[in-house]
Amino acid sequence: MERGFDEVVNHREEGWQEKLPRGIDVVFESIGGDSAGRLLDAMTAGTGRMMSYGLLSGDWARIEAFELDARGLRLVDCARRDGWLQRVEAARTTVLDLAVRGELRPLIDSHLPLAEAATAHRRFEDRLAAGKIILTP
Repeated sequence: MERGFDEVVNHREEGWQEKLPRGIDVVFESIGGDSAGRLLDAMTAGTGRMMSYGLLSGDWARIEAFELDARGLRLVDCARRDGWLQRVEAARTTVLDLAVRGELRPLIDSHLPLAEAATAHRRFEDRLAAGKIILTP
């Protein structure tokens, strides 16, 4: 696909976890809370890893050790690991270098006049924007 995804599942739709393909090797989980546990059945038994790096729900991933052990899965808490923020900063620097050289093409959702900044903020808060919103004077 154009954006680099084979499949996309919207976690806000009812029954989203049933739509997941099975045998997912690595999950990048940024929601936390109960959402994280709903991904376990789709992960590759014995070798699957979940990289937890966010708290969009406002809570850490609620997964018990026995849930991981029974499936042979591993949960890696990236956000609290030593050096994680330094690696994020290094990646950010690399991304900024690409942008400066014109090698990075951001996905633009829309262009709005500055007077509609509140609308742009609502679109982001409601997770309706698929990319950047450019505000123009």
